[in-house]
Amino acid sequence: MTRVFVVSAAVLALYAVVDRTWALREAPVCPPAPMPVCPPPPTCATPPPTVRVPRAVRTHDVTPHAQRIERDQLAAPVVIDFDHDSRGEPVRPGQELDELYLSQGVHLRSSVAGSPIVADEYVVASASKHWSAATRDPRWTGDTEIVFDSPVKAAGFYVAAVAVGGTGLEAYDADGQLLGTIYTDQAGDDFLGVRSLAAPIRRLRVFPVPHVDPNFTIDDLSFEPIAY
Repeated sequence: MTRVFVVSAAVLALYAVVDRTWALREAPVCPPAPMPVCPPPPTCATPPPTVRVPRAVRTHDVTPHAQRIERDQLAAPVVIDFDHDSRGEPVRPGQELDELYLSQGVHLRSSVAGSPIVADEYVVASASKHWSAATRDPRWTGDTEIVFDSPVKAAGFYVAAVAVGGTGLEAYDADGQLLGTIYTDQAGDDFLGVRSLAAPIRRLRVFPVPHVDPNFTIDDLSFEPIAY
C-alpha cells in the first residue's frame, strides 16, 4: 500500500505540472496598454481684442513722393529753436513768431483766425529744450503752417505732447501738390521729418487728429536748404 501511494502521488504531481503548462500556453496574451494621448492645447473662447488705429497710421504714412526721416538724417540743417530770433536775440514767452524768422525765409501761421503762433513755455524733449511754438489762443490748437520762401530738400521738427497717430505732417511742393503725409508713431515726444523724392518742399502743414489727440506744440524746426 505504501508503494502504491507514493507512485500515485508522483503521477498526480506530474499531471498537475502538465496541466499548468497547457493552461499557460492557452491563456490569452494581453496587448500592451496604449500610450495616453495628450489633449490638444486649450484655445481661447474669444480672440484677444484688436487695437484699432487710423488707417493712415496702419499703412504707415508716406506717399511715393516723400520718405520719413529722423533728425540725424538731416545734413547740415538750418535750425530755428524758437528760443532766439534770426539775430540771436532771446525770445520771450508769448512773443509772436509768425514773421520773426522772415530773414531766414520762414513764415509761421495758425489756422485759428486771429491767433498767431507764439513762443510757448511748454518744454519739448528737443535738442534745445526751451521754448516751443504753438497757437496762442486757444493754446496748442489748430493747424500750424510753415512756409519757406525758398523750397527745401527736407524738413522736420520735434512735437509734443502727442499720442500715436494723433498728430500729422503734410509736405507740399511749390505747386501745392501733396508730397507726403506722416503721423506720430510714439507717445509723448516725437520727431516728424520728411525728405521729398520729387519736387522740393515749399510748405509744411502740421495738424491734429482730433479724435486721437486734439493739440500739440513744436520745437527745433530744422531744414536742408537747396544749394544753387
